[in-house]
Amino acid sequence: VTFRLFGMNEFAVRLPSALAGVGLVLLVYATTRRMAGPLAGVFAGLVLLTTHLFDHSVRLGTMDMLLCLFLYLMVYGYVRLMEGDRRWFYVMCAALALGILTKGPAVLVAPVAIGLDWILRGRKSLVTVRQFWAGMAVLAVIALPWHLWMLAKFGSRFFDAYIGHQILARTIRPLQQSERSPLYYF
Repeated sequence: VTFRLFGMNEFAVRLPSALAGVGLVLLVYATTRRMAGPLAGVFAGLVLLTTHLFDHSVRLGTMDMLLCLFLYLMVYGYVRLMEGDRRWFYVMCAALALGILTKGPAVLVAPVAIGLDWILRGRKSLVTVRQFWAGMAVLAVIALPWHLWMLAKFGSRFFDAYIGHQILARTIRPLQQSERSPLYYF
């Protein structure tokens, strides 16, 4: 979208990451504010904003900042869901779908963490069966079209590259020919 709006240039490459960084700071503020109060929210946002790695990452123009935004949107949605607003479950599902489109299964860390928190707190069901399936429909409507399009366009080569290399190989092997052990990322 930014290439179409601004042409193929450095600004167009970095803009989505920068906007995602702004959104992430606002989500950190909003989440912390809900959990610990307005002053804690301001401090949390400032800490993130002044962290070197965050500052560096937001300028790179990679998909990592968008992934962080969608991960944190799921966390914020979970906080709102725990407060009793079940509509946020749909936001969580949409954020999960957008995270899948952004960086594949790397986004699954948020639902796993949320599920563990839910279990450890001994919570009863936060959503109804109907809401769950409606949320899965939201996820499918957002994430499936691109996957189906790629499968139709590239056939088994898509699965070989997407599932074989991007998911499995990158999960079990270190990247960039490093000397790290296969368990480094785990």
